[in-house]
Amino acid sequence: MNTITFYKDNRIDQEYKVDLTKVIQLYLNSEDSKIEWPFERKFLLFLSNEFQSTFDPFTNKEWDSIYSKYKEFITH
Repeated sequence: MNTITFYKDNRIDQEYKVDLTKVIQLYLNSEDSKIEWPFERKFLLFLSNEFQSTFDPFTNKEWDSIYSKYKEFITH
């Protein structure tokens, strides 16, 4: 998973993609990342707040990719 697909105004014909690296960078600089909640909850809140769009639920494999990219940033 290199990108996250969003749907502007919840419309399937308004699909756009954002690079996962960019998403993680934005997340780490957001106020949402500082909330004392589990990572998944904070991340989903951030996506909703930041992009004002809908997205499909993540599969376990996609969550693994998100975690992996997140860990790359927090360990450096």
